[in-house]
Amino acid sequence: MDGARTIWRAARMLLLYRNFPTAYRNRAMSYAKGGQNEVVYRFWNGTVVHGTDGREEVRIINEIWVDRCYAAQGFVPEPGWTVVDIGANKGIFALWALRQARNDLRLVCYEPSPRSFSYLERNVLGSVPADGLHNAAVGAEVGDVTLFELVGRSGESSLIKSKAAATRSKIVETTVHKVAIRDVLAELGPVDLLKVDVEGAEYEILVDSPTEALSEVRRIVVEYDAIDSRNSARTADDLFRILTRGGFNVRARDDRVAFLSR
Repeated sequence: MDGARTIWRAARMLLLYRNFPTAYRNRAMSYAKGGQNEVVYRFWNGTVVHGTDGREEVRIINEIWVDRCYAAQGFVPEPGWTVVDIGANKGIFALWALRQARNDLRLVCYEPSPRSFSYLERNVLGSVPADGLHNAAVGAEVGDVTLFELVGRSGESSLIKSKAAATRSKIVETTVHKVAIRDVLAELGPVDLLKVDVEGAEYEILVDSPTEALSEVRRIVVEYDAIDSRNSARTADDLFRILTRGGFNVRARDDRVAFLSR
């Protein structure tokens, strides 16, 4: 079964990557050896992703572009939408969203890691104005916080030390600025899609912030942990109960990603 799944995944990757050997070679590399050197992934549809070597980048690309983990019905970005990407990493979701909407998006991205942000700029600047790209974390309150960056696993870097440490990867601590979600959204007006992938900080953004902060948001797609890493008494059921009280309905949900809309 595993062999058949591997062959099926490789076949689907062939349809995406123009430089398939590069992608497949990096997918097989260990996390520990990756993240050091620059790699450019080129797709048959013309999309170009500037990233780093190792399996992390290919894993994220495959989840979004091959498995279409964000493509639930009614949540695929359409031309004219306003999309806010919190935890934008190197811009892989942003590139996918732009592609779905034929580059007709008002896209605003937040990414706290200076290194990942530099790749985000290279990947989407030109399609996204510079004032739509923010090198900052997002939470309930404003302040400076520590980002625990994982070498070779940038997509799993976290503001929560225990969550980052659980991966047993090398950690680099970086002080980053955090802005409040209420301020992020207040100046945008209606937001068609809020995407949140922040490695445990989703509870702070969606639960600890005032309910009215999300009043202009029409849809949320959130990658979530089953238990709040900062408060083990708080679970995903609490997260969704509070969002439901705020006017959202859960449209689809698995054990990692949930889609909610008004």
